[in-house]
Amino acid sequence: MWGFPKKRAYPKLAVEKDTLTGVLDYAGQRIATGTMAYKYREIAPADALRSLSKMQSNLKIIPDYDFGPKIAQIQTYQLRDIEVREMNHNERANERERERERET
Repeated sequence: MWGFPKKRAYPKLAVEKDTLTGVLDYAGQRIATGTMAYKYREIAPADALRSLSKMQSNLKIIPDYDFGPKIAQIQTYQLRDIEVREMNHNERANERERERERET
């Protein structure tokens, strides 16, 4: 019930100059909008596959009748049957993370 819900939505991706923009619509409503910088250094498919194949986890918070948190679950999962077509790496994001680590 609280897993990954599968609904038929309508994603749209577009490149605007140096930014990849995406929107996701479901039942006539915009449910997600996202942007990210575009065209970074390409990662070798074997390295990308190794990264995506690692155990991953989600924190799921199940609400009570009054919509406050009732149950918190940490669920782990591992993706299988992965087909990597292309994966890019954001060097600037790593630089920002290293700067934050130095500040703390």
